[in-house]
Amino acid sequence: MDIESRQTIHAGVNFIFVPSPIINKGRLLDFQQKLDEFDIDISRVEYLDEGIVAIRQPKHPIQITISSLQQHTGQLLMVFPLPGRPLESVEAESESIVNVFNQVWSEDRRQVLSSDATIRDLYNTSSDHAFKELWEKRLGQTPGSLSLLGAGLAGGGLRFVIPPTGDDPCIIEVKIESYLRDSSKLFIEAQFKWPGPSGTTFNPTEKLERVNQYITKKVVEFIKQGDQT
Repeated sequence: MDIESRQTIHAGVNFIFVPSPIINKGRLLDFQQKLDEFDIDISRVEYLDEGIVAIRQPKHPIQITISSLQQHTGQLLMVFPLPGRPLESVEAESESIVNVFNQVWSEDRRQVLSSDATIRDLYNTSSDHAFKELWEKRLGQTPGSLSLLGAGLAGGGLRFVIPPTGDDPCIIEVKIESYLRDSSKLFIEAQFKWPGPSGTTFNPTEKLERVNQYITKKVVEFIKQGDQT
């Protein structure tokens, strides 16, 4: 695996909170105005009975969803598909979006009930099939041992779920697999879930950095151990 070839193809952060935000056309207009003041360009904004969706395409795509959910809860979801830019830029924009939200819905006494953050990366490998590299180098298996499952190999990978430990309430889910659109590339997805209350503030940079550090320090090191055997 070529560590320097890292390409982030998705980043997202999500917050569930109370009370539910008031959603109406007045808030929609205020939301659009504040986004513009923070230099966040948006292609279109959709107003729904249960929420607002702001979308930007095609350069540096983004989707912002603010929803009123059941049981008087609300959601702020920020998704950056195919960001094509440094993660620091995504984090900075997510902080600006949070600032916009706080100004438009400033009257709410908020409690964050749960949150999650996800990053997906691609890495080049030295093999024509990334799972072959995982299977043989990292897991130390023979090429022929896969033949029991059937002829050929379209894709494969590893999946881990790490439960909360100690004082950290975070649940970690990791996927390491060949990328189906280009089997020579290795796909890594890490998602952190905080299922319990975590204060009154949205902290997207902190969430995304937790995931980013886990990928670069833990997941990459796990894969590299196969090169040392």
